[in-house]
Amino acid sequence: FRLTSEINPLLRFFRTVDVAIPTLYVMGEEDYLFLPTVQQLVQDHKSSRLVVVENCGHVVNVEQPQFFNDTVISYLLAK
Repeated sequence: FRLTSEINPLLRFFRTVDVAIPTLYVMGEEDYLFLPTVQQLVQDHKSSRLVVVENCGHVVNVEQPQFFNDTVISYLLAK
């Protein structure tokens, strides 16, 4: 839980400040700890995009590496 306590202040910062930097969030639909916060964040920040991966938990790049890589590479190439 120490990691969570360190990440929450960062998430609070991003909730209050729209940094206007294109940001991609790739999260598993079963990431119950962080997904709700990021969903709200993406609604508030125009330069953010969220991809929610079905049948996946917190570590998308490990659970579904090919989907994760394809998604991130496509996002970067489009920018």
